[in-house]
Amino acid sequence: MRKNKMKTLFIGLTAFVLVGIGAKDTFADEIMWDESDEILQAGGLIQAKTTGTDRVPRYLQEAGRSSRITVDEALYTGLSMAEDVVDLTGYNLKQENLKDLYVSVLNSHADLFYVDRVWSYSYSSVNGVNYITKVYPEYLMEGDELAQAKEEFYTMSGEILAQVQDNWSDLEKAMFLHDYICNAYEYDTSYKIYDAYQFMKEKKGVCQAYTELYGYLLKQCGISVDYASSTDMNHIWNLVFINGSWYHVDVTWDDPLNANVDIPGRAGHNCFMRSDAGIASSSAGKHYGWVSNEKGNSETYENAFWSIIDKPFVYENNQWYCMYEEKIQKCTVSTATLGDTVYTITDRWTAGGSGYWTGAYSGFGGYNDLLYFNTPDALYSYDTESGIVKQVYSPTLTAGYYLYGFTMLDNEIRYAQAASPNEVMTYAGVYTIPEEDLNITVKLDDSSAVAICLGEEITPDKLKKYFKTGVTVYKGSSQVAAASQVATGDIIHVESEGSVKTYQIAWKGDVNGDGNIDVTDMEAIQKDILGIKKTDGVYFKAARLANSGDDELSVLDMEQIQKYLLGFIKGFADID
Repeated sequence: MRKNKMKTLFIGLTAFVLVGIGAKDTFADEIMWDESDEILQAGGLIQAKTTGTDRVPRYLQEAGRSSRITVDEALYTGLSMAEDVVDLTGYNLKQENLKDLYVSVLNSHADLFYVDRVWSYSYSSVNGVNYITKVYPEYLMEGDELAQAKEEFYTMSGEILAQVQDNWSDLEKAMFLHDYICNAYEYDTSYKIYDAYQFMKEKKGVCQAYTELYGYLLKQCGISVDYASSTDMNHIWNLVFINGSWYHVDVTWDDPLNANVDIPGRAGHNCFMRSDAGIASSSAGKHYGWVSNEKGNSETYENAFWSIIDKPFVYENNQWYCMYEEKIQKCTVSTATLGDTVYTITDRWTAGGSGYWTGAYSGFGGYNDLLYFNTPDALYSYDTESGIVKQVYSPTLTAGYYLYGFTMLDNEIRYAQAASPNEVMTYAGVYTIPEEDLNITVKLDDSSAVAICLGEEITPDKLKKYFKTGVTVYKGSSQVAAASQVATGDIIHVESEGSVKTYQIAWKGDVNGDGNIDVTDMEAIQKDILGIKKTDGVYFKAARLANSGDDELSVLDMEQIQKYLLGFIKGFADID
């Protein structure tokens, strides 16, 4: 039997308890600001100043921030710029509230991984109330080391975010990122890694690392995120705002352990999109004693089918799939509904003699419109277009052992073996899926915003695989279907380093923009040559097929299309 073991943070509650050190200088009846680091060292007042509440600290002025930002924004801005002194003068932040503020900012911003969880501060006293004036952070790294770490952080997180599709709903994005983390990372049973940066580097971390990374990725997708922390449980997890309500998501507990070891390829959903009552129930492990800013009052997904699914959801060929018990089924994540069964695993995992274990102990993943799963002794693929199932690999396993799932990232399947489902599953090897020969070439010209496309069949799906990032193609205001031929004049959006770049397509040979290469394209070139109808823009680039030595279309361009149609040449060259 599998057990979803409770995972807790065992590092003295550093996930949510910080200690400020050193309170300095008390001044009655008048707010004083210390303008020198020497104040903290010498304990004396260099110069007393008074100011209004709209004073803007220098580092905020340099960042172009308004004086009307909140105190947590001011603290975050200062920390994000690695300032030695963060000026919080004028925000009326009471001394006793600083700790909670500092904790909240760090727990809510995974990109502050370099900020140490110890700090000092100064304050001034007004009518017996102590107000924070300045905070003096400490940093775990600086200079070139910090710059490199930040670059690594944004590169690693960007690679994850590049797999999130713009047309997905917020719920679909939340599901994908939840399953990605469960699949790609494991719990750190040494209790050493608690920040998102090291989590991504080492592929392991404690509950705070899970919570920070998941929250950061969701926020980059435009989804509001908060967190819940429980000192009673020594644990922290996320709340997410989906479809007008807040829900609990505990990624850590959805990434199960067996005998204190990660189970390869497992992504549970007992703690996904739960209400306050749901996360406290036995089905979600009985969370208790938490504090949070938001309440999970909606029970919309309390009885969602995914609660019993312990494998990642997979999106291939514009369709979500899941492995429900021993069946591969279509599903609609955004409405939490199951669809048709496309394949049933009938193989059994032997339990010795004539007995066998009930259920299918398979991994589940997808790549290039194919779904992948395993039987006890082989890896298989399911073609989402044709429905064809075929064996792709039969690994050599330890005697008496069988395949028990796998972890799949991109085109690498890291498969695991064990003697039974009750034993620790260990990785036995890696199968790399051969890259598909797409037979296309695309040149993106940023100066002209034109995408030069070469190849016989160019579809949005092939373009996505070619660029290995998010790609959408539009004809006018309508999106071109994934398997449909693109045409000259279509608009392509390509994700690049967190932004989207737009180009107009010039498909070599498709001169008239109808999505075909035929005699009508020869006629379009002829009309240009005769001066009947000018061919310009991307259509001109699509028609330039022969190097005639000038910038005008000629019969040589027509001849190239003729040779192509007669089968004398297989395609066109890029002469631009």
